[in-house]
Amino acid sequence: MDTIAAISTSLQEAAIGIVRLSGNKSLEIIEKISTVKNIHKTPRLMNYGFIVDDDKKIDEVLIVYFKAPNSYTTEDMVEVHTHGGSISLVRVLNLMLKNGARLADKGEFTKRAFLGGRIDLTQAESVMDLISAKTPLNFDIALSHLEGEISKTVEGIQSKILEQLASIALAIDYPEEDDRETHEIDLKTNLTDIRENLKTIIDDSEKGIIIESGINTAIIGKPNVGKSSILNKLSKKERAIVTSIAGTTRDTIEQSTLIKGVRFNLVDTAGIRDTGDEVERLGVERSKKSFNESELVLFVLSMDEELNDDDREIIKLISDKKHLIVVNKTDKNVVLNISEIKSLLKGSDIIYTSVLKNEGIEELENKMFELSIGSKEIPDRPLIHSIRQIDLIKKATESISDALDAVDQKLAYDYIEVDIKMAFDYLSEVIGVTGTDIVEEVFSRFCVGK
Repeated sequence: MDTIAAISTSLQEAAIGIVRLSGNKSLEIIEKISTVKNIHKTPRLMNYGFIVDDDKKIDEVLIVYFKAPNSYTTEDMVEVHTHGGSISLVRVLNLMLKNGARLADKGEFTKRAFLGGRIDLTQAESVMDLISAKTPLNFDIALSHLEGEISKTVEGIQSKILEQLASIALAIDYPEEDDRETHEIDLKTNLTDIRENLKTIIDDSEKGIIIESGINTAIIGKPNVGKSSILNKLSKKERAIVTSIAGTTRDTIEQSTLIKGVRFNLVDTAGIRDTGDEVERLGVERSKKSFNESELVLFVLSMDEELNDDDREIIKLISDKKHLIVVNKTDKNVVLNISEIKSLLKGSDIIYTSVLKNEGIEELENKMFELSIGSKEIPDRPLIHSIRQIDLIKKATESISDALDAVDQKLAYDYIEVDIKMAFDYLSEVIGVTGTDIVEEVFSRFCVGK
């Protein structure tokens, strides 16, 4: 393959920048353009020198050589560590291209790692997840995927599928030795177990998607019930102005916060009520838009105020949404009729808070996490969020279900075998034993230099 080159770091001002080479001409090119010689004798060690264009010094650098196959791409690789900023990086890259390298395509370094067998497709996808991680939890999940957690899970299921295919092949080849009734019972038990394992991955993927994207959370209620105070307390920042004047918040205010590592995108909305004030009316419209786009709603009420028509309208809105009722200002006199709320929103969780006394906030955070994720803690299992991977695992699950139906209908083993093989093939696509079109599509999402 061609020797490729690309800048791997930002072109912004920085202390250090890195330009990469990969391919069988990497050593030849770097020795042409640097003062460092015999670099092949010192793999994995930093070598001090200069990048030069004929006799002109381009930059003072450190150069490290990675000998194939023990490199990121499994090929001979060279990294040149320059001073940061665009001028040096671009000059070094242009010299590499001038002396025989080709500009790398998006994701081509990682693609070569995949083609060289160092990583599979799920691990390759996790590289971009690491780069784009917005929270420490996102990063940790991506790192576990890079270490092969998804692959191990998928390959474990494939191993069980192969056992079933082997038993069917034996029954087809030696029908006189096959006890069909006993074999069907074993097949159903084992295929059902495989299907449940696949369903667990699919169920967990919902958590994976939520953790990856964050949970859009609308804080709604009538004016002056403490919505802004709740946002400030959850975000641990004085993000919203808090006053005793109803209608202070006239526009949506957004702030992200982490709860047990999961990102909640909080939106403090203008109090939802009928108003003749044009500016406030526009704020109310934005509040309704934020509500419609939210995955979780915190409906805030004040302990010292009765339910009114505005509250009842909100109750109608949230009944079909994932929501929590937050009864705030529990330090005030009890006026709110809790029984009426429970009758209007049967089965809804009610959290009692006093922002002033810092009471109930931890319980609110725990319930927000549990309601959004579906459990009190993050499962200690691979949490996939790739739509490509999820779609293939769903197809594999359907194929196993089709195989179970074929067993129930007492169809010939050949028909059962076809469905089981399809499930195996779908899982193979998850880890990258697949056609080139899918591989190209995955790596097209990468940045140049990775």
